[in-house]
Formats: sequence, C-alpha cells, structure tokens
Amino acid sequence: MELKPIPNEEWRQKFDKVMLDPYIKKKYNREKRIQDKNQYISSYLPRIRSESNLSILDIGPGPGEFMEICQEYGHTTKGIDGLIENCEMGNEYMILSSLFAERQELDISYTGLNIQDWGYEDSQFDIINSQGSIEQVFRDYLVGIPHKVHKDCRKLNWREDDKTEDAIRAFVSEAYRCLKPLGTLCIFANNNRCNFDYYLNALLSACGDIGLSRVQNRKFDRKTFERLKIFIKV
Repeated sequence: MELKPIPNEEWRQKFDKVMLDPYIKKKYNREKRIQDKNQYISSYLPRIRSESNLSILDIGPGPGEFMEICQEYGHTTKGIDGLIENCEMGNEYMILSSLFAERQELDISYTGLNIQDWGYEDSQFDIINSQGSIEQVFRDYLVGIPHKVHKDCRKLNWREDDKTEDAIRAFVSEAYRCLKPLGTLCIFANNNRCNFDYYLNALLSACGDIGLSRVQNRKFDRKTFERLKIFIKV
C-alpha cells in the first residue's frame, strides 16, 4: 500500500520528532505491520477478502494499517482510539498514529470508547475488530504500573472483581447491539498476564449471557484460537 503525499511541513516536523523516541523506533515498522495485518486477516477474518461492501469498526487502530487494507478491498471503515494525550500506549505512539490517520485520510476518532455507549447505530457493522488494544478500553480495570510508563504489558494484570466483569459484559452487549446479524466480533488479546484466564472466562461468560438472555433465540457461536476469540452474531 502506498503512502499518500505528506500533507504539509508541520506534519513532517511532528513525524521527525516522534520518531526520535526509542520506543517508537523499536515498535514502528510499517512494512512489517502491513505484512502482519495481512496475515491476521488471512488467518482470522478471511471474509474481508471474500465479501464486498462490509462496514468495519476497528477499536484501537493505532497507525491504521488494518483499516487501510480493508479499504483496499472496498470496505467502509471507522476507527476509535484513546485520547491522544491520555493513552495507555503513551503519548508518542498516539501522536504517531494520529499523524498516519491524517496522512492516509482514515476515519479515526480519538475520543476513547465509552464502554456503556459506543455512540454507533444498532446493527451498523459487519465486523468489529480489536487487535491487541482491548487493554486500552479496559484501562480502568487493570492493576499495576501504567503501560505508558514502562512499555511492558506484563506488568499489568486484570482487576478481579464484579465491576470488571460488569464492564466486560457491557462491552459485549454494545458490540452485539452494533453488529449486524451474522456480524463478527474479533478480539485479539494479550495473554502474557498472570491472570489472563480470568479475563478470558469473563469474556466467554458475558458472550453467553448476551446470547442466551438478552437476544431471544440468538447466541454466539465461537471459534477458539490461542490468543484470539471470534464471536459471530447469528
């Protein structure tokens, strides 16, 4: 995928400055990221390549390569990410992401995701994707030193209490509301926390609750992968 022309000199100066950050230098490699996103789509969301005119929401899109690929296939994409100045990934990463959103003309909102109300219409999306960004959504339900301080997600764990489980259930409920029938919720989460199984079980339980009680005669059919969970609204 080709990069669009640099918008202006201010963009160039901001980019040069943020690329001086050691974490960004280590983390950001556009060519590799595009390759990884293509593999991710092939492995877990092949319908992006086989179907037409899908409506896709990417939660935590970062620099937006997933959205770019989806647009290459003719799909409509939206992205939502944390506040630029208050992101779990760190300010520099969010600045980099917003610069590429501007350059590639991606529809990304940097408002944070209200777990209780995403602000989208009922049955709006065919696919809701979150690849490695679910912790940003649930940052208030993690314990430990914030990721933006040490850039090491292994130093954060899920807070195990009713409020966390209620938040996960609210998130799944909103995802279900925003998905079209046969829509796909794809969550790729980091499993190197010591209590990852707690989060996974809470997520599976929430999906079961939504499917069996909130929506009559409908339930989630799930395919399980090592670090990824796909839920299909049927």
